[in-house]
Amino acid sequence: MPDFDEMKQKVGETAEYVAGQAVLFAKTAGEKLSVAAKIAKLRADILGEHESIRKAYSRIGKLYVENFADAPHDVMLSDIEKVSLSEQRIAIYNEEIERIKSEGSAPSADADVEVEDTPEEDE
Repeated sequence: MPDFDEMKQKVGETAEYVAGQAVLFAKTAGEKLSVAAKIAKLRADILGEHESIRKAYSRIGKLYVENFADAPHDVMLSDIEKVSLSEQRIAIYNEEIERIKSEGSAPSADADVEVEDTPEEDE
């Protein structure tokens, strides 16, 4: 039969080993979480930069249409025509809204929202 002191020592060693492994596991998990958090933050920063680029492109396009729609470059002609057609449709839709409202058949005050011809971009 094994000695009680031997068993106590082995249990102590095993507990110490398990505790050491738990600390190592926690440290490794913490490091991995830290790396994952850094990567997630960088990915969020990248998304923010993409949004900034998208807004800049949108603003550039809007400025181009405002300033060069009368004499667009051949490459832009098709898109300038699309913008013009959409603006015409918006005007027609707004006229239809006004006609419906004047007939008194507007469903509620919530439907009283005007659609702007050219929405402003956030800067």
